[in-house]
Amino acid sequence: MAPGYSGGKAQETLGIVLQGRWDEAVVATKVHIRAHEMSDVAGTVARLVDNSLRRLRMDSVNMLHVHNRFTERLVEVPDSLFADDALGPVLETYRRMQDTGKTRYIGVPAMDHHTPPCGAFSTAASTTRCWPTTTC
Repeated sequence: MAPGYSGGKAQETLGIVLQGRWDEAVVATKVHIRAHEMSDVAGTVARLVDNSLRRLRMDSVNMLHVHNRFTERLVEVPDSLFADDALGPVLETYRRMQDTGKTRYIGVPAMDHHTPPCGAFSTAASTTRCWPTTTC
């Protein structure tokens, strides 16, 4: 569930409904990194994930999605990422979220033809448990 739905109220509501019943649900959330936040990817992702977990009343989610478009040039779509961003600082930061137990899987959007292929994530980090939302 995206933190932007109803200004975070949707996450708060889900947290109340599922409290004590986490094993009965699969919960995912998204992080959208804005262009001006790329200078501190780790801080931005940590802050946004912690805010979502607080609203959800959870210690971790099953899946953390990269919620950015992938484009060839930044001017095409505001706040888009390049494949190098996704395989570099963004993937490294999401891996830290896995290492600290805040997510089990990483989701990668499949809405653009510039999305890195599934195999690229496995090659970039063989220990990362990715769940690409592309057809692999």
